[in-house]
Amino acid sequence: MQFDTEVGASESTCMPGGSGCTVPPEGAIFYPFFAQSGRGARCTLTFGNDIRGATINDFGRDAEYGRPNLQWTFLDTSSGILPNPCTPH
Repeated sequence: MQFDTEVGASESTCMPGGSGCTVPPEGAIFYPFFAQSGRGARCTLTFGNDIRGATINDFGRDAEYGRPNLQWTFLDTSSGILPNPCTPH
């Protein structure tokens, strides 16, 4: 599993080399993220925000996307490969 966003490439503040590229974009009030509800066979990944009474792991919220990867022609941010939290135990 990997969290990934290309937000930097679509922001007017994002410059070649990565300066000004942030997740969430500067001035954003909300930036959606993935979260986990339940475990094992009842595990579900949700997208948007924490769900009161259901979210058990929000993977660091906006921080789950990591830092800009400047090796691509577009600015891609990625968490890197993570273990699947919904694998049955």
